[in-house]
Amino acid sequence: ATGGGAAKLPDGRFAVSALTADQRAALDAFKLRMANEAVELPDNFDWDDDHDATLIRFVSGAKFDLDVALRMVKGAAEHFRAQRGETVVTAWHARNERRLGKAFFHGFDRMGRPTLVLHGARHNATKRDMAEIQDFIKLFFFRGLELLRVTKHHQFNLILDRRCFTRDKFDLELTRSTLFAMQDFYPERINKIFVLGVDWLFHTLIAVVRPFIAPRTMDKLVLAQSYDPPYAELNECYDKHQLFVSHGGTSVVDEFAAENIVELRGTFAELDADMQYVVCVRATHYAPLYDTIAADAALADELYALQQQVAEGDNATSQPWAVQYAARAKWDAWAALKGTSRDDAKRRLVQRVRALTDDFASDHDADALKRYALDATPVGNAYSAAADRARADGTATRAPTAPFEPPVLITAAAAAAADA
Repeated sequence: ATGGGAAKLPDGRFAVSALTADQRAALDAFKLRMANEAVELPDNFDWDDDHDATLIRFVSGAKFDLDVALRMVKGAAEHFRAQRGETVVTAWHARNERRLGKAFFHGFDRMGRPTLVLHGARHNATKRDMAEIQDFIKLFFFRGLELLRVTKHHQFNLILDRRCFTRDKFDLELTRSTLFAMQDFYPERINKIFVLGVDWLFHTLIAVVRPFIAPRTMDKLVLAQSYDPPYAELNECYDKHQLFVSHGGTSVVDEFAAENIVELRGTFAELDADMQYVVCVRATHYAPLYDTIAADAALADELYALQQQVAEGDNATSQPWAVQYAARAKWDAWAALKGTSRDDAKRRLVQRVRALTDDFASDHDADALKRYALDATPVGNAYSAAADRARADGTATRAPTAPFEPPVLITAAAAAAADA
């Protein structure tokens, strides 16, 4: 075995060209061992753009210890092989856990990486079914992989919010199984794990699980130095409108958690102004609106500027250089809104988004809005640095992919009927 770096290109992809000579020899030896032991990977495996990149993730995740990498890839093969046909985990299998609103995808960092938000305080270790918990974990990892596929990213972030965490939430078995699955079945898929609400209980938990967790996984932890917002660690990586208000941002989409969306009633016209804004902002992260915005730089800059005006008020940031085309265009669009009130900026964004789709017609009922709930999977952040680069090189619109249908939200009545 040989040590070494992460074997990644600057854009985060794993590739043979990023390997040293020793690492490349280790990869060849690993492929030979797989062939000798007749290790076969299923079609639904967590594949990258090419098979070598996939194997590099496992070998790199094992720090080029081929014995460890072989154990990891065999375990992952069984893990994915069990997710086929009638054994596929669906949203229904984890329906009770999902109703708690403890996990959902929301927001993208400045590079366009998606974010899985976990609310530790919504978990109760004394009232949970471990089998359903395991299905819940699988469900979100599979959705994370699908989200990476459609956004053409290779890693996502986790925000673990532990504030209001009490002893009855302490779940060593769940923590160990989650970290084990993350590092052995999905190696190098996590970019960073931001931990909010760090206290003595968290340090105790880490001390207990550290012997079972790979150092590379532990190195991904970013502990917030402040117990309450704002969090400098998040602000370094995220624009404010991509973060919840409770995390120091300006997004009010957390009011739209799964347990609330299923109770939404009425039509779009009957929603209050704040909720109309929430729904429209959320919609810009979904197809087909995402494709429309991602392909139109002027439209993306306009919507970005309106969100910034709502979040920050008048533009007081430094003007980028003229040669910084994408950043300067965004800055100019925001500066042009000087004097616009936050309420007016909200109304203008709602009007602009409604002009792009008929999904928000005044007479559409709540069922037509539920596709934009946090329980569904967004496509990407059309305002990210990655999207700016894609527009510049003409690859902004997503390549056609197999359709991904967000799981249907299950109301308590529907779940009871299904159980019956």
